[in-house]
Amino acid sequence: MWVLGGYPAGAGTVGFRTQELPWAAFGSPYRAVLGTFVDGRCIDGGVSFATVGGALPRGLELRGETITGVPEEFGAFSFRLRASNSCSAGEVDFVLQVTGRPILRVTPEEIDLEYRLGGPAPEAKVLLVSATWPGLAYTLTKGSEPWLRVRQQAGVTPLAGSPFAGDVVRVEIVPENLKAGRYETALVFSGPQGAAAVTVPVRLRVVAGAPVSTEESRN
Repeated sequence: MWVLGGYPAGAGTVGFRTQELPWAAFGSPYRAVLGTFVDGRCIDGGVSFATVGGALPRGLELRGETITGVPEEFGAFSFRLRASNSCSAGEVDFVLQVTGRPILRVTPEEIDLEYRLGGPAPEAKVLLVSATWPGLAYTLTKGSEPWLRVRQQAGVTPLAGSPFAGDVVRVEIVPENLKAGRYETALVFSGPQGAAAVTVPVRLRVVAGAPVSTEESRN
C-alpha cells in the first residue's frame, strides 16, 4: 500500500498533500492513498473526493481517498481530483503512468571477497540498485550470517532526472570469529508491482595468515 505525503500546495482549509502518484503496472493490483490536509478551524473535518476532469485508466477507480484496482490499459492518464468538505475545496491535476512491470537491476551481479586471518578486513564492496521505474522502493533480504554486514543508502531507486546511477548498498565483512575456509550466501532484492527478484551471490574466501619467519619468532 502506498501512503503518499508532501506539503500543502497553497492556502485553504482543505486540499491535497499528494502532488504525484506512484506508477502502476498493467495487470497488477494498484492501491494509492491520497494525502490531504484540513485546517483545524473548519468544524467539519470530513473530506470527500471526486474526479472533476479527465479519467482514470480503465480498471482503476476512486474509492474515498484511495485509487485502487487493476489497470487494464497502458499510457499516461491525466485527470483532476477534488477534495472538499463543507468549508472549502481543493483541486490537483495528476498524471498516472501505467507501464509494464518494473525491472530491478543490481550491479555488479556477484561479489567475491578474500580475507587473510589476522589482517585488515577487506575493503567494502558497493552495489548499485536501479530500476526501469523512478523512485521504486525495494526490499533487501539477507541471511543471518554474522560475517556479513549490509547497509542500504535509501532503499529507493533514484528519481527521474537524478544524477545518481542507482541506490548505494555497501557490503562489508565482519572478520571476528572467522576460520579459514569458504563462505557463501546471497542478497535478494525485490520490489512492488510484480518486479522480479534479483539474487546477488556473495562469496568469501578466508585464508590462513602469513607464516611467521624463524627470526620473527625469536624476537
